[in-house]
Amino acid sequence: FPVDIVKIDRSFVAELASPTTAAIVTAVVDLAHVLGMTVVAEGVETASQLEIVAGIGCDMCQGFLFAKPMSAEEMGVLALRGGGSGRGGSRGGYGAMPPGNAPAAMPAGALA
Repeated sequence: FPVDIVKIDRSFVAELASPTTAAIVTAVVDLAHVLGMTVVAEGVETASQLEIVAGIGCDMCQGFLFAKPMSAEEMGVLALRGGGSGRGGSRGGYGAMPPGNAPAAMPAGALA
């Protein structure tokens, strides 16, 4: 199976304040882009994490900043409403997969 998406684990996102972790994530993102892959940062929970992963070059993000975990039924209702959700209400009406976002995946620069 061809690989076209690389996910950055939430444990790395949580430690992005560390220069070592940021360097590792930057290297992975750069390599993935050279290979023509999309990069998704998982576990984005704060606006500062979003700013960092967007600056590093992640293409999309997932995490509680955008939406809480939900059932397939809830996700269907959210998609019909036009996406968004999570804490703080709608996040711009996103509701489709890349390059837009699913309810829990958003382009990294969308809120920046």
